[in-house]
Amino acid sequence: MEYDVETLRESWWSGSQPGQKLKALLNERARAGWKVLHILEADVKSRTGLGNKEGLLVVFERSS
Repeated sequence: MEYDVETLRESWWSGSQPGQKLKALLNERARAGWKVLHILEADVKSRTGLGNKEGLLVVFERSS
């Protein structure tokens, strides 16, 4: 098996239609043979490095 982790910061899904952005990401990964193993809430570093932001870690799995 092969695994990959996508880190999504709050700013990634904030704004209009956050569900559509996540849906597009999941469908894109599915076309490449990945399936979602876990979606976890996490504190992730901000882009500026000044503190943490709310975020999601999406863990994907596929056969090697």
